[in-house]
Amino acid sequence: MNTDEFQERLETARSRRCTFDFVQAYFGLDFRADAYLRRDYDFWMRQRGKPDPLKDECLDRWRLEKFLQDRQLLPVKWAALQLGMAEAALVRLRARMQETGPILAYHTSPDLLGKSFEEDLLAQLPQFRYQTPSNHNDFCRRLHEWILEVFDVTVEPVHCATSERVGHQPPEYAKYLDIVALDPVGPRYQLWLDFGKWMTLPPDRCSVLLFAAHPNELVPFIAGRVPPKVPPEVNGVVAGAPR
Repeated sequence: MNTDEFQERLETARSRRCTFDFVQAYFGLDFRADAYLRRDYDFWMRQRGKPDPLKDECLDRWRLEKFLQDRQLLPVKWAALQLGMAEAALVRLRARMQETGPILAYHTSPDLLGKSFEEDLLAQLPQFRYQTPSNHNDFCRRLHEWILEVFDVTVEPVHCATSERVGHQPPEYAKYLDIVALDPVGPRYQLWLDFGKWMTLPPDRCSVLLFAAHPNELVPFIAGRVPPKVPPEVNGVVAGAPR
């Protein structure tokens, strides 16, 4: 990512008002095509005295996150990341779960799940009752094995982009999305960003790798304003990258 592209993406991430394109890239939500989501969000906003909330194919990101929070919803894209799997794998798993039961209904939009989905899934996996994963990587590895065993669904994993760049073998599983680079990032290499968003909303995140490549630009937005210590393996990747 060159400097101009980074600055443009940073400004987009900082902006409270964002385009439908960014919403689709970051949340995986399509406000152009998803009539159920569009109608529900429009109704929720009008209840709060906010007419025409989708004017010019833009919306208020903070209010979208508040809408999801109030409705106890999670984008399928984010739910898949939290389970370290590809979105397509989660869609196949959901279809299989609907066949075997019980029926789990969260929202009419195909791109939204309830926040309780992970708990609802684990409740259908008897292996989880007898094994306690030690960390996110162990959890994802075991979960994908159990899903294949119980639902006969093969899970394509999603790995942390930073872990892959530094050469971990095997690479660590992703859990979040870098709001600037839009790359998957795992717990080890995540940083919290402070763009002034309401404290009740989930934190925005970027990767340590992105910070190491653009420290001066990102320091003002690191939560707590204390520059993080960059692991040597990440500094090595940045130092060896072409300029």
